[in-house]
Amino acid sequence: MSIIKDFKELHIGLKTSILTILCQMPFFFIAIFLFKYNLIVNISEYPLIDMDFWFLISLCFCFSLTWFFMNVALTFILIPIIDKISGSKPTELNNIYVGSMIISIFFLSISIIISYKFNLSFNCFLSISYLYIIFRIIESSITSFFVKEE
Repeated sequence: MSIIKDFKELHIGLKTSILTILCQMPFFFIAIFLFKYNLIVNISEYPLIDMDFWFLISLCFCFSLTWFFMNVALTFILIPIIDKISGSKPTELNNIYVGSMIISIFFLSISIIISYKFNLSFNCFLSISYLYIIFRIIESSITSFFVKEE
């Protein structure tokens, strides 16, 4: 399958993409609150006119955007694996994306909890979180070479 055709079949439109990115932003905001509280303290009592607030929002947006694109990349890597495993059955690409996103959000939550429990830094939290996605991408890429069609 071509990437453009697969992307259209994922049913990820602009509205879905923006909603997904916005729904992930609170996870990164919570992580910043827990691990980089000095960024929160710098916000004045009128946050909408404070540049520190907009910096924080843009930081959360950037983290969420990269998390979203890495999950889309993971979905595209998983498509051939699922196609090989399922054989002649048609693959529901939207289900692959939703499942991948739910698992990654779950892991993002777990990495916040682990980082907080062990008093790790914000950089450690980011490393744990993004290494999970990178590991999944590498693992799925390697698996795609070894999965045989049924």
